[in-house]
Amino acid sequence: MELEIFNLEKIQKKIKIVENLLHGKKILVAFSGGVDSSVVSFLASQYAKEVLLVMQDGLSVGIGEKDFAVKQAKQLGISLEVIEYNEIDYSDEYQRNPENRCYYCKQVLHEFLDEIKEDRNFDLVISGTNYSDLKGHRPGHVATLEKGVVNPMVIAKITKQEVRWIAEINELISFDRPATACLASRFKTGVEITKEGLRRVAKSEDFIKSEFKLKSIRVRDDGQDIARIEFMKEDLILIKNTRMIDEIREKLRSYGYDKIILDKIGYRPNVPSI
Repeated sequence: MELEIFNLEKIQKKIKIVENLLHGKKILVAFSGGVDSSVVSFLASQYAKEVLLVMQDGLSVGIGEKDFAVKQAKQLGISLEVIEYNEIDYSDEYQRNPENRCYYCKQVLHEFLDEIKEDRNFDLVISGTNYSDLKGHRPGHVATLEKGVVNPMVIAKITKQEVRWIAEINELISFDRPATACLASRFKTGVEITKEGLRRVAKSEDFIKSEFKLKSIRVRDDGQDIARIEFMKEDLILIKNTRMIDEIREKLRSYGYDKIILDKIGYRPNVPSI
């Protein structure tokens, strides 16, 4: 990431807005260990009176994500608490997997965070949503606004590119970490979210990433035991590796998939299939 492509004075002004927002306050951060929540946590640690990171762990969280979040929190020097639950135990709408499923996911999460906020007298709950995120399909963002969550990087208009730059110059270990949406996002809209389905997707992605040393992969569950694999653009050439593909198909069939499709376009952010 090249330093000269950024207007440093402009970024400093944006960070000053975050400072003014958080200065002297007790801050609770909805934390995932990804670059966005890590950067907003880092900024909070510089200006807030007290900061606590809270992460949800459950079947919708990919294998290894909690371990990485623990490492990132340790680097930041901020306490991290992990709350364990599964969204489908709290929301029938989430389980039905409508196009706005993320709305119900965030509702559940922020019920837990609101309880911590009130019990321990925190001033604000904040998230790592950045200004660029507003361009996408974000029903979860609507839920956070309804819950009174503050999004400092949206208010300061800090973009995704600027987030990664701030992370890199401050040597955060998450600075180049690929985006990892929750595993429920792997299911085609209308395909019911089940615990077994989440486990199967988690195992499938973990196998492919660990066995073939890939940073990121998406195994989409299109229903009826069909798995559609999206490689990152830079890894698409691997589709031509017949030995590797045979291994993947064999393993995923052992997890219960009957049909495995290799997506030749490659990874793209998931949008509702209506």
